Amino acid sequence: MTQKYLARRRELSEQICALIDREGYEALRVRYLCQQLGISTGTFYHYFPSQTDLILLLYQRIDDYFQRELQPAFTGNEVDNLRLFAESYGRYCAETGVAATHCFCSLPLSYQGSDHLSEARPISQVLVGIFERGLEKGQFCTSLSPRQCARYTMVVLRGFCFDWAKREGNYDLLEFIRTFFPFSIRGMVEGWEGSGPSAE
Repeated sequence: MTQKYLARRRELSEQICALIDREGYEALRVRYLCQQLGISTGTFYHYFPSQTDLILLLYQRIDDYFQRELQPAFTGNEVDNLRLFAESYGRYCAETGVAATHCFCSLPLSYQGSDHLSEARPISQVLVGIFERGLEKGQFCTSLSPRQCARYTMVVLRGFCFDWAKREGNYDLLEFIRTFFPFSIRGMVEGWEGSGPSAE
């Protein structure tokens, strides 16, 4: 693939993501996307050969965010890194919007051999790394493996964001996570309690 091809695909990807943010999962219809992007279906399929590419696009966005933007901000305190991860996950969903979060919730977990909950995904690897380092340093206290801790954490965070999206974003997701996430993992982190207003 040439640099020109990759640059054009990246440009189209950004336009598609912006459209999904505004209109939700229904915007993933090829004819509609082509109409909105002002391109032919032939051009579209040149850059996105199958629907799998569109589905993976949504997941790659969040993977890139956590791997390239968040991970460099980590410190030696893995409890703080876990807090940053949780808050950043909520912030990402809130900034991306209710429609896009609905997309994450409604997309199939597995599509044509691609497992969107795979522990090999970059976002999962970032989280596993937090728990690996934290357990080695004695900053976490659990008999669960780092992978089990990471999986549980993602279940909790996805649940928070799913609830927020289902309620059409009618409360502050980030404040909700700051308040309730600590209670969800206090069995792994001693002395970390949540505080603040409830979000109902």
